Amino acid sequence: MARTVLITGANGGVGRAVAQRFRADGATVVAGYRDPAAAETLVAMGCRTVRLDVTEESQLAAAIDGDIDVVVNAAGISQGGPLEELPLDALRRQIEVNVFAALRVAQLVAPGMRRRGYGRIINISSVAGRVTMPGMGAYAMSKHALESMSDALRYELSPFGIAVSVIQPGGIDTPFAEAERRSFRHGHPDGPYAEFTAEVVDRLSRNPVSLDPDRVARVIHRAATVRRPRPYYRVGSLAHIMLGLHHALPNRLWDRLIPVITPTPTGLRRATTPG
Repeated sequence: MARTVLITGANGGVGRAVAQRFRADGATVVAGYRDPAAAETLVAMGCRTVRLDVTEESQLAAAIDGDIDVVVNAAGISQGGPLEELPLDALRRQIEVNVFAALRVAQLVAPGMRRRGYGRIINISSVAGRVTMPGMGAYAMSKHALESMSDALRYELSPFGIAVSVIQPGGIDTPFAEAERRSFRHGHPDGPYAEFTAEVVDRLSRNPVSLDPDRVARVIHRAATVRRPRPYYRVGSLAHIMLGLHHALPNRLWDRLIPVITPTPTGLRRATTPG
């Protein structure tokens, strides 16, 4: 049965792969994009394109002009850096894009889905939705919130025939990874996090990312089309290993493992009192 699918962040690697997969399945795809360079590719796929900043109410309303059967919230940003030194405006922007925008989309599509007795809302999270790493606290905060929000929506909307699923991929080979490195805020040169943040950015630049966007898109398509979708879908070996360990290990053992798998601050510089 053909469906109408709204994809936010369709210009990104995963969003574009999702759009292509749904178009191949005969669905009508409303592809929201921010980068004008992506529009031509999306149009060539047969998508109906709409310029979409997910934080702009008027643009969201224009994108959701008509019945939407499936929503894929693929739009997102990453803000790295030590929380002590991150400006609150950067944290607000992280939450605004990754959490509030996804919730607003759900609020706008839910009435129509409820009226028709059918709907699928698919939110793309991350391993960071359950596992918090040093230097990535802001991003993890947003993904933890996204998953909690998705749980609440799932409980509240399921009686009306609307299913909510969360996708938890590991590292993906998309431009998002490079944007993540560029947006990372280094510690102040004379502060306690300078060496740590340099190591984090170096690790981000060297870490291999093995997931092809189409692999994630296949899982998203499955969640949107199976009769009884699961609440959570882990994608890739990294997601299965990290989430499995985090669930199984006591907190004290997990805390000991963190310095082994990721850079951590080596110590604080003690401030000296004048005089």
